[in-house]
Amino acid sequence: MRNGSARRVAVSGLLTSLMLVLGLIERQFPLTAAIPGIKLGLANSVLIYALYMLGVKQSIVLMLLKALMSWLIYTNMQAMFYSLAGCTLSLLAMIALSRIKGVSVIGVSALGAVFFNVGQILMAVIMLNTPQLMVTYLPILMVVIYSFNSGRTIGSWQGFTTNWYSRLFSNALMADALKNSLVLAVVSSLLAGGIGTLGAIGLARSHLKLGGAVETIATLPMMIPELVLGMAYLSVFTAVGFKLGMGALVLTHTTFCIPYVFINVKSRLIGMDPSLSEAARDLGASPARVLKDITLPLIFPAVLSGMMLSAAMSLDDVVISFFVTSAETTTLPLKVYTGLRSGGTPEINALSTLMLGVIFICVAATQLITARSNAKLQ
Repeated sequence: MRNGSARRVAVSGLLTSLMLVLGLIERQFPLTAAIPGIKLGLANSVLIYALYMLGVKQSIVLMLLKALMSWLIYTNMQAMFYSLAGCTLSLLAMIALSRIKGVSVIGVSALGAVFFNVGQILMAVIMLNTPQLMVTYLPILMVVIYSFNSGRTIGSWQGFTTNWYSRLFSNALMADALKNSLVLAVVSSLLAGGIGTLGAIGLARSHLKLGGAVETIATLPMMIPELVLGMAYLSVFTAVGFKLGMGALVLTHTTFCIPYVFINVKSRLIGMDPSLSEAARDLGASPARVLKDITLPLIFPAVLSGMMLSAAMSLDDVVISFFVTSAETTTLPLKVYTGLRSGGTPEINALSTLMLGVIFICVAATQLITARSNAKLQ
């Protein structure tokens, strides 16, 4: 009896430590731009193991221990409440789902992750007194949930399945659209990175009297409605006889992605210490050497974060792509749009969920790079 109790205590301690380590890892990927204090919920995976291997009571104990230890270590009451709310709702959902026949561990894990975020959003609504968060985030979570629905009808849950994702990956048209979207995002973000960086450096060094006007022109694509931009691009391409398709998509996406890199790099250049470049020039370094050895390494995090944000915007675009694409070339956002016009299905929900995941990774990476680069400057 004593050995059994000692074993449970030891296992609880190890699992709590593992949850704290995972919590430490997720602190390196802050999501505070969405909701202050919210986390990814990586430690939630340990609760799944505890639920199936140790039972409900032990899972509840682990959840409470993790929340308490997080508060003691990080002294962040707000983060503790978010974690506790997310873990509680997630654990309740996983307990209920684990008792339903036919629901696999993967299904329990996936829906547990969804309910973890629902719990955090509910806590955010209470703590931040912002009910609009429900309107903003819950529809997105509903798309994720119904991507695992075995029925075709949206709004009627008929059981858990991952068949829609299997069908998605076996669809040749979807695979072609995915390839086009990835190529478009990579090429346009690389071009925007180069042009935006050179423009920001040139404007920062030139000290033009009309620098403000030039900066406004450089950021103009962000302020013009996409519908107007799409019609303008279509008119220009038609007038000059430029063929619509991948080439037109690359040109248009590069154009509206440049401001995201330009603004990032320019703000980084403003925060740089000019004495570094001046000292290098005093020591005989040429302008090209100063650019290569000092300026570019210091602004590289801003360039990279701007390119990541550009890739996310490219993957997300529908309106401009709609005007300049051809029948032979389509992208994932356009596939989602045409699929919704013919009636939404869980397959479209699955595609939307995957796109959401990719964009989330890009935005999270941008935040992480920016946060670390700002910390180095201080």
